[in-house]
Amino acid sequence: MLYNGLLSQEDPGQSLRDFAEASERAPGYYLPHLHAGRCEADPRTAIGRLERALELNPHSCNAAYLLGLRHEGSNNTEEAAKSFTRALDIAPDYAPAHEGLGRICEKAGKLAEACDHYRRALAANPFYRDTGTRMAMIALESGATEDARGLLQENLATGEDGWLEHFLLGRIFVEQKRFREAQLHLERARKQTTELAAVLVQLAKAYLGLGDSVRAKELLTEIRRIHHHPSETPD
Repeated sequence: MLYNGLLSQEDPGQSLRDFAEASERAPGYYLPHLHAGRCEADPRTAIGRLERALELNPHSCNAAYLLGLRHEGSNNTEEAAKSFTRALDIAPDYAPAHEGLGRICEKAGKLAEACDHYRRALAANPFYRDTGTRMAMIALESGATEDARGLLQENLATGEDGWLEHFLLGRIFVEQKRFREAQLHLERARKQTTELAAVLVQLAKAYLGLGDSVRAKELLTEIRRIHHHPSETPD
């Protein structure tokens, strides 16, 4: 029944029924509660299932982490932090829990503590690149441009190819007047972005820096069209 529940997760109702039957057949087994807590829509019920999973298996860092996510989603940051900390007590190198604590610290304005957790997450799992992007954004806000550039380039080197990495690198290169590099990254961001106007503003600056005022004016026209008709997709 546990296996059936995992297979039917596209139908949460059926999945939860399978997990409930698995719990009835094996009351002391923690996994049906853990997976039910993962896919349960009601936050209170989900928290109850995850607490039961952790009670049945106090060594499950995954149960503690998922419990933290549920508390975080309910804006109960104190309980979320306790759950993420418990996950790290069980598995000190568990990258998702470090990132969870980093998010909580970042939202509270404790940027040094946030970056400490993000660094630990990256040390535990160098391919956990969302954390690298978060650190890069904090570095940019604090004026540590070179640190941000290094983190973003590491992201790209490890295979991450999101528009945000290219956009942030492009913005950095515009500020450093390295316009050709800026143009290359911003054109890549342009192909993927959901925030087209912001990318085009920086791209126009890059073209101006390259001496291509015609292309820059075309981009500014496109930006104005986006602001006047935000639902339209530019060519």
